[in-house]
Amino acid sequence: MPPKYANVHRENIEPSPATLLKGSLMLLIASLSLSLQNVVVRIIFNSQPLLGRIQIGGFIEPSVGNSLLILSMRVGLVLFGIAWLVSPRLHPHLWRDLKRLSHPSNRALTKRILSSSGLLFLSQIAMYVALGNISAGIATTVFFVYPTATILLSWLILGDRPSPLLSLAALTIYSGCVLVIPNTQGAIQGNPMLGVITATIAGIAFSAYAILTQICSQTHRLHPVSFTFVLFLSIFAFALLSLGIIAWMPTLASTLPTLKVHIASEMWIYLWISAFILSITSIVGFLLTNFGISAVGATYASTIGATGPALTTISAWFLIQEAIQSRYQLIGIFLVTLWVGAISTGKLSQPVASDDAENSR
Repeated sequence: MPPKYANVHRENIEPSPATLLKGSLMLLIASLSLSLQNVVVRIIFNSQPLLGRIQIGGFIEPSVGNSLLILSMRVGLVLFGIAWLVSPRLHPHLWRDLKRLSHPSNRALTKRILSSSGLLFLSQIAMYVALGNISAGIATTVFFVYPTATILLSWLILGDRPSPLLSLAALTIYSGCVLVIPNTQGAIQGNPMLGVITATIAGIAFSAYAILTQICSQTHRLHPVSFTFVLFLSIFAFALLSLGIIAWMPTLASTLPTLKVHIASEMWIYLWISAFILSITSIVGFLLTNFGISAVGATYASTIGATGPALTTISAWFLIQEAIQSRYQLIGIFLVTLWVGAISTGKLSQPVASDDAENSR
Protein backbone atom coordinates (compact mmCIF):
# COMPACT_ATOMS: atom_id res chain seq x y z
CA MET A 1 0.00 0.00 0.00
CA PRO A 2 1.56 3.64 -0.90
CA PRO A 3 2.29 5.81 2.29
CA LYS A 4 0.83 9.33 2.51
CA TYR A 5 2.63 10.48 5.61
CA ALA A 6 5.26 12.86 4.27
CA ASN A 7 4.48 16.56 4.31
CA VAL A 8 7.64 17.81 2.66
CA HIS A 9 7.01 19.23 -0.80
CA ARG A 10 9.60 20.52 -3.19
CA GLU A 11 7.52 20.89 -6.33
CA ASN A 12 8.93 24.35 -7.07
CA ILE A 13 12.57 23.31 -6.81
CA GLU A 14 13.98 21.47 -9.79
CA PRO A 15 16.18 18.62 -8.48
CA SER A 16 19.60 18.04 -9.99
CA PRO A 17 20.08 14.90 -12.15
CA ALA A 18 22.01 13.19 -9.32
CA THR A 19 19.29 14.05 -6.77
CA LEU A 20 16.59 12.93 -9.19
CA LEU A 21 18.32 9.57 -9.71
CA LYS A 22 18.91 9.05 -6.00
CA GLY A 23 15.36 10.01 -5.09
CA SER A 24 13.89 7.83 -7.83
CA LEU A 25 15.87 4.80 -6.64
CA MET A 26 14.72 5.33 -3.06
CA LEU A 27 11.09 5.64 -4.15
CA LEU A 28 11.34 2.58 -6.39
CA ILE A 29 12.79 0.52 -3.53
CA ALA A 30 10.03 1.83 -1.26
CA SER A 31 7.37 0.78 -3.77
CA LEU A 32 9.06 -2.61 -4.14
CA SER A 33 9.18 -3.12 -0.37
CA LEU A 34 5.45 -2.46 -0.12
CA SER A 35 4.84 -4.88 -2.99
CA LEU A 36 6.87 -7.53 -1.15
CA GLN A 37 4.65 -6.89 1.86
CA ASN A 38 1.63 -8.06 -0.13
CA VAL A 39 3.50 -11.15 -1.33
CA VAL A 40 4.47 -12.05 2.26
CA VAL A 41 0.84 -11.75 3.40
CA ARG A 42 -0.16 -13.98 0.49
CA ILE A 43 2.40 -16.58 1.64
CA ILE A 44 1.12 -16.43 5.24
CA PHE A 45 -2.38 -17.43 4.13
CA ASN A 46 -1.60 -19.80 1.25
CA SER A 47 1.13 -22.37 0.68
CA GLN A 48 3.34 -21.14 -2.18
CA PRO A 49 6.39 -22.45 -4.09
CA LEU A 50 9.08 -19.96 -3.04
CA LEU A 51 11.36 -19.39 -6.06
CA GLY A 52 9.84 -22.54 -7.51
CA ARG A 53 11.83 -24.73 -5.13
CA ILE A 54 10.56 -24.64 -1.54
CA GLN A 55 6.90 -25.02 -0.64
CA ILE A 56 6.26 -22.53 2.12
CA GLY A 57 3.33 -20.74 3.72
CA GLY A 58 -0.26 -21.52 4.54
CA PHE A 59 0.46 -20.93 8.23
CA ILE A 60 -3.10 -19.78 9.04
CA GLU A 61 -6.51 -19.59 7.41
CA PRO A 62 -7.39 -16.31 5.64
CA SER A 63 -10.06 -15.25 8.14
CA VAL A 64 -10.82 -11.85 9.64
CA GLY A 65 -9.73 -12.99 13.10
CA ASN A 66 -6.40 -14.30 11.86
CA SER A 67 -5.90 -11.11 9.82
CA LEU A 68 -6.41 -9.09 13.00
CA LEU A 69 -3.75 -11.16 14.73
CA ILE A 70 -1.18 -10.72 11.96
CA LEU A 71 -1.91 -7.00 11.74
CA SER A 72 -1.46 -6.53 15.49
CA MET A 73 1.85 -8.45 15.45
CA ARG A 74 3.17 -6.44 12.51
CA VAL A 75 2.06 -3.06 13.87
CA GLY A 76 3.46 -3.82 17.31
CA LEU A 77 6.90 -4.44 15.79
CA VAL A 78 6.59 -1.31 13.62
CA LEU A 79 5.84 0.78 16.73
CA PHE A 80 8.93 -0.61 18.43
CA GLY A 81 11.03 0.17 15.36
CA ILE A 82 9.77 3.75 15.09
CA ALA A 83 10.09 4.46 18.82
CA TRP A 84 13.58 3.05 19.33
CA LEU A 85 15.25 3.01 15.91
CA VAL A 86 13.71 5.63 13.61
CA SER A 87 12.63 8.42 15.97
CA PRO A 88 16.00 9.09 17.71
CA ARG A 89 17.63 9.65 14.31
CA LEU A 90 14.90 11.41 12.34
CA HIS A 91 12.76 13.07 14.98
CA PRO A 92 14.09 13.14 18.55
CA HIS A 93 11.02 15.10 19.73
CA LEU A 94 8.53 12.26 19.23
CA TRP A 95 7.60 12.03 22.92
CA ARG A 96 7.20 15.81 23.16
CA ASP A 97 4.76 15.70 20.22
CA LEU A 98 2.79 12.91 21.86
CA LYS A 99 2.55 14.93 25.08
CA ARG A 100 1.38 17.95 23.08
CA LEU A 101 -1.33 15.87 21.41
CA SER A 102 -2.75 14.94 24.81
CA HIS A 103 -3.42 18.60 25.60
CA PRO A 104 -7.15 19.52 25.57
CA SER A 105 -6.50 22.17 22.90
CA ASN A 106 -5.54 19.42 20.44
CA ARG A 107 -8.65 17.28 20.85
CA ALA A 108 -9.84 18.08 17.32
CA LEU A 109 -6.54 16.90 15.85
CA THR A 110 -6.56 13.76 18.01
CA LYS A 111 -10.10 12.90 16.89
CA ARG A 112 -9.15 13.32 13.25
CA ILE A 113 -6.07 11.14 13.64
CA LEU A 114 -8.19 8.47 15.34
CA SER A 115 -10.71 8.65 12.50
CA SER A 116 -7.89 8.38 9.92
CA SER A 117 -6.38 5.40 11.72
CA GLY A 118 -9.79 3.71 11.92
CA LEU A 119 -10.17 3.98 8.14
CA LEU A 120 -6.62 2.74 7.55
CA PHE A 121 -7.27 -0.12 9.99
CA LEU A 122 -10.36 -1.13 7.98
CA SER A 123 -8.39 -0.84 4.74
CA GLN A 124 -5.57 -3.07 5.94
CA ILE A 125 -7.84 -5.75 7.38
CA ALA A 126 -9.86 -5.85 4.14
CA MET A 127 -6.63 -6.05 2.12
CA TYR A 128 -5.35 -8.95 4.22
CA VAL A 129 -8.59 -10.86 3.61
CA ALA A 130 -8.30 -10.08 -0.11
CA LEU A 131 -4.71 -11.37 -0.26
CA GLY A 132 -5.86 -14.59 1.37
CA ASN A 133 -8.36 -15.20 -1.43
CA ILE A 134 -6.87 -13.81 -4.67
CA SER A 135 -3.38 -13.38 -6.06
CA ALA A 136 -1.22 -10.52 -4.80
CA GLY A 137 -1.05 -8.79 -8.19
CA ILE A 138 -4.82 -8.86 -8.71
CA ALA A 139 -5.57 -7.73 -5.15
CA THR A 140 -3.14 -4.81 -5.46
CA THR A 141 -4.57 -3.79 -8.83
CA VAL A 142 -8.14 -3.74 -7.49
CA PHE A 143 -6.93 -1.87 -4.39
CA PHE A 144 -5.59 0.88 -6.66
CA VAL A 145 -9.17 1.92 -7.30
CA TYR A 146 -8.49 4.28 -4.39
CA PRO A 147 -7.32 7.27 -6.51
CA THR A 148 -10.67 7.30 -8.32
CA ALA A 149 -12.56 6.98 -5.03
CA THR A 150 -10.48 9.88 -3.72
CA ILE A 151 -11.54 11.93 -6.75
CA LEU A 152 -15.22 11.25 -6.02
CA LEU A 153 -14.84 11.99 -2.30
CA SER A 154 -12.94 15.21 -3.08
CA TRP A 155 -15.84 16.25 -5.29
CA LEU A 156 -18.44 15.43 -2.62
CA ILE A 157 -16.52 16.75 0.41
CA LEU A 158 -14.21 19.45 -0.91
CA GLY A 159 -16.19 20.52 -3.99
CA ASP A 160 -13.39 19.72 -6.48
CA ARG A 161 -15.31 18.63 -9.58
CA PRO A 162 -13.08 16.40 -11.76
CA SER A 163 -12.18 17.45 -15.29
CA PRO A 164 -13.50 15.40 -18.25
CA LEU A 165 -10.04 13.85 -18.74
CA LEU A 166 -9.88 12.88 -15.07
CA SER A 167 -13.34 11.33 -15.34
CA LEU A 168 -12.13 9.33 -18.35
CA ALA A 169 -9.14 8.16 -16.31
CA ALA A 170 -11.43 7.01 -13.51
CA LEU A 171 -13.66 5.07 -15.90
CA THR A 172 -10.61 3.44 -17.49
CA ILE A 173 -9.32 2.37 -14.08
CA TYR A 174 -12.69 0.84 -13.24
CA SER A 175 -12.62 -1.00 -16.57
CA GLY A 176 -9.14 -2.30 -15.77
CA CYS A 177 -10.35 -3.55 -12.38
CA VAL A 178 -13.20 -5.42 -14.08
CA LEU A 179 -10.71 -7.04 -16.47
CA VAL A 180 -8.54 -8.38 -13.64
CA ILE A 181 -11.41 -10.10 -11.81
CA PRO A 182 -10.26 -13.74 -11.65
CA ASN A 183 -12.09 -16.58 -13.33
CA THR A 184 -13.89 -18.39 -10.51
CA GLN A 185 -13.89 -21.65 -12.48
CA GLY A 186 -10.11 -21.57 -12.68
CA ALA A 187 -9.53 -20.62 -9.07
CA ILE A 188 -7.76 -23.26 -7.01
CA GLN A 189 -7.70 -21.61 -3.58
CA GLY A 190 -9.83 -19.08 -1.78
CA ASN A 191 -12.97 -17.20 -2.68
CA PRO A 192 -12.22 -14.95 -5.70
CA MET A 193 -15.33 -12.79 -5.41
CA LEU A 194 -14.73 -12.23 -1.69
CA GLY A 195 -11.16 -11.25 -2.54
CA VAL A 196 -12.27 -8.71 -5.17
CA ILE A 197 -14.94 -7.24 -2.88
CA THR A 198 -12.58 -6.86 0.10
CA ALA A 199 -9.81 -5.39 -2.10
CA THR A 200 -12.35 -2.82 -3.34
CA ILE A 201 -13.39 -2.05 0.23
CA ALA A 202 -9.71 -1.66 1.12
CA GLY A 203 -9.23 0.85 -1.70
CA ILE A 204 -12.33 2.88 -0.82
CA ALA A 205 -11.43 2.97 2.90
CA PHE A 206 -7.89 4.05 1.99
CA SER A 207 -9.23 6.88 -0.18
CA ALA A 208 -11.38 8.14 2.72
CA TYR A 209 -8.29 7.93 4.94
CA ALA A 210 -6.30 9.95 2.39
CA ILE A 211 -8.96 12.68 2.23
CA LEU A 212 -9.18 12.94 6.02
CA THR A 213 -5.39 13.02 6.31
CA GLN A 214 -5.28 15.80 3.70
CA ILE A 215 -7.79 17.85 5.68
CA CYS A 216 -5.77 17.17 8.82
CA SER A 217 -2.47 18.27 7.25
CA GLN A 218 -4.05 21.49 5.94
CA THR A 219 -5.18 22.61 9.39
CA HIS A 220 -2.51 21.12 11.68
CA ARG A 221 1.26 20.72 11.56
CA LEU A 222 2.61 17.43 12.87
CA HIS A 223 5.92 15.80 12.03
CA PRO A 224 5.56 12.73 9.72
CA VAL A 225 7.28 10.45 12.25
CA SER A 226 4.97 11.57 15.06
CA PHE A 227 1.90 11.29 12.84
CA THR A 228 2.90 7.80 11.70
CA PHE A 229 3.58 6.65 15.26
CA VAL A 230 0.18 7.86 16.50
CA LEU A 231 -1.47 6.33 13.43
CA PHE A 232 0.09 2.91 14.03
CA LEU A 233 -0.50 3.14 17.78
CA SER A 234 -4.21 3.68 17.13
CA ILE A 235 -4.33 0.79 14.64
CA PHE A 236 -2.60 -1.41 17.23
CA ALA A 237 -5.22 -0.44 19.82
CA PHE A 238 -8.07 -1.13 17.36
CA ALA A 239 -6.63 -4.56 16.52
CA LEU A 240 -6.13 -5.53 20.18
CA LEU A 241 -9.61 -4.29 21.07
CA SER A 242 -11.14 -6.32 18.24
CA LEU A 243 -9.22 -9.44 19.29
CA GLY A 244 -10.32 -8.86 22.89
CA ILE A 245 -13.98 -8.63 21.89
CA ILE A 246 -13.68 -11.87 19.92
CA ALA A 247 -12.01 -13.62 22.88
CA TRP A 248 -14.58 -12.36 25.42
CA MET A 249 -17.55 -13.23 23.23
CA PRO A 250 -17.02 -16.84 22.05
CA THR A 251 -20.62 -17.00 20.83
CA LEU A 252 -19.79 -14.25 18.33
CA ALA A 253 -16.94 -16.30 16.86
CA SER A 254 -19.08 -19.43 16.76
CA THR A 255 -21.83 -17.54 14.91
CA LEU A 256 -19.35 -15.96 12.48
CA PRO A 257 -16.52 -18.49 11.96
CA THR A 258 -14.46 -15.95 10.00
CA LEU A 259 -13.89 -14.07 13.29
CA LYS A 260 -12.32 -17.07 14.99
CA VAL A 261 -8.58 -16.94 15.68
CA HIS A 262 -6.99 -20.35 15.30
CA ILE A 263 -3.23 -20.87 15.30
CA ALA A 264 -1.51 -24.25 15.47
CA SER A 265 1.21 -24.17 18.13
CA GLU A 266 3.96 -25.10 15.68
CA MET A 267 3.07 -22.13 13.43
CA TRP A 268 3.84 -19.35 15.90
CA ILE A 269 7.52 -19.18 15.01
CA TYR A 270 6.67 -18.77 11.31
CA LEU A 271 4.09 -16.09 12.10
CA TRP A 272 6.58 -14.05 14.13
CA ILE A 273 9.18 -14.34 11.37
CA SER A 274 6.56 -13.22 8.85
CA ALA A 275 5.44 -10.34 11.08
CA PHE A 276 9.06 -9.25 11.45
CA ILE A 277 9.52 -9.20 7.67
CA LEU A 278 6.27 -7.24 7.30
CA SER A 279 7.44 -4.69 9.88
CA ILE A 280 10.81 -4.26 8.12
CA THR A 281 9.13 -3.65 4.75
CA SER A 282 6.75 -1.17 6.41
CA ILE A 283 9.55 0.85 8.02
CA VAL A 284 11.73 0.74 4.89
CA GLY A 285 8.79 1.85 2.75
CA PHE A 286 8.00 4.70 5.14
CA LEU A 287 11.59 5.95 5.44
CA LEU A 288 12.49 5.78 1.75
CA THR A 289 9.19 7.36 0.72
CA ASN A 290 9.81 10.33 2.99
CA PHE A 291 13.43 10.72 1.87
CA GLY A 292 12.38 10.30 -1.76
CA ILE A 293 9.63 12.92 -1.51
CA SER A 294 12.01 15.41 0.09
CA ALA A 295 14.45 14.81 -2.80
CA VAL A 296 12.17 14.89 -5.88
CA GLY A 297 8.76 16.14 -4.70
CA ALA A 298 5.42 14.55 -3.91
CA THR A 299 4.09 14.54 -7.48
CA TYR A 300 7.03 12.59 -8.89
CA ALA A 301 6.90 10.27 -5.87
CA SER A 302 3.22 9.52 -6.45
CA THR A 303 3.94 8.65 -10.07
CA ILE A 304 6.55 6.09 -9.03
CA GLY A 305 4.17 4.81 -6.34
CA ALA A 306 1.67 4.06 -9.11
CA THR A 307 3.92 1.18 -10.20
CA GLY A 308 2.50 -0.80 -7.25
CA PRO A 309 0.24 -3.16 -9.29
CA ALA A 310 2.96 -3.93 -11.83
CA LEU A 311 5.70 -4.39 -9.21
CA THR A 312 3.48 -6.61 -7.07
CA THR A 313 2.56 -8.75 -10.09
CA ILE A 314 6.23 -9.11 -11.07
CA SER A 315 7.32 -9.83 -7.48
CA ALA A 316 4.59 -12.45 -7.03
CA TRP A 317 5.51 -14.08 -10.35
CA PHE A 318 9.23 -14.17 -9.50
CA LEU A 319 8.97 -15.20 -5.84
CA ILE A 320 5.96 -17.51 -5.73
CA GLN A 321 5.21 -18.19 -9.42
CA GLU A 322 1.79 -16.54 -9.38
CA ALA A 323 0.86 -16.33 -13.03
CA ILE A 324 -1.71 -14.11 -14.71
CA GLN A 325 -4.74 -16.19 -15.71
CA SER A 326 -5.41 -14.39 -18.99
CA ARG A 327 -4.17 -11.59 -21.20
CA TYR A 328 -7.24 -9.58 -20.16
CA GLN A 329 -5.89 -9.45 -16.60
CA LEU A 330 -2.54 -8.27 -17.98
CA ILE A 331 -4.33 -5.53 -19.95
CA GLY A 332 -6.27 -4.55 -16.82
CA ILE A 333 -3.07 -4.26 -14.74
CA PHE A 334 -1.49 -2.15 -17.49
CA LEU A 335 -4.50 0.18 -17.72
CA VAL A 336 -4.72 0.68 -13.96
CA THR A 337 -0.97 1.33 -13.63
CA LEU A 338 -0.93 3.72 -16.60
CA TRP A 339 -3.89 5.85 -15.55
CA VAL A 340 -3.05 5.87 -11.84
CA GLY A 341 0.39 7.14 -12.84
CA ALA A 342 -1.21 9.81 -15.03
CA ILE A 343 -3.50 10.92 -12.20
CA SER A 344 -0.55 11.05 -9.80
CA THR A 345 1.29 13.59 -11.97
CA GLY A 346 -1.47 16.07 -11.19
CA LYS A 347 -1.79 17.13 -14.83
CA LEU A 348 -5.16 15.43 -15.16
CA SER A 349 -6.54 16.71 -11.91
CA GLN A 350 -7.34 20.31 -12.72
CA PRO A 351 -10.76 20.65 -11.06
CA VAL A 352 -13.72 22.06 -12.91
CA ALA A 353 -15.42 24.89 -11.10
CA SER A 354 -18.66 23.79 -9.49
CA ASP A 355 -21.98 25.51 -10.22
CA ASP A 356 -21.98 27.05 -6.74
CA ALA A 357 -18.52 28.50 -7.27
CA GLU A 358 -19.49 29.89 -10.66
CA ASN A 359 -22.64 31.49 -9.27
CA SER A 360 -20.69 33.11 -6.45
CA ARG A 361 -18.42 34.99 -8.85
